[in-house]
Amino acid sequence: METLITKVQKFTVMALAVMLVVVMLFSTVHLGVLIAQKIWEPPRFLIAVQGLLEIFGYFLLVLIGVELFRAAVETRNRSWDFVIAILDGTWKPPVVSRVQ
Repeated sequence: METLITKVQKFTVMALAVMLVVVMLFSTVHLGVLIAQKIWEPPRFLIAVQGLLEIFGYFLLVLIGVELFRAAVETRNRSWDFVIAILDGTWKPPVVSRVQ
């Protein structure tokens, strides 16, 4: 039977994942609006260096959010038995043989 702490942890992780997805969706829409605004400002289709830096920075922030979500999902699906074995001291590294 799960303890109360485990249930709270699972609920917290799910709530954070949902909030991260919502933020990523709004950020992606905002990035598209930002690019459209910069393109349509006079002179049209010519974005100044400051505008390019702003777009690039925002793009990287959205990309970091996507990677963070992907890493969280992979971590959630992965078994942590090997971490417990390492912490307990029962894990033995695999034997690697050299081929000459």
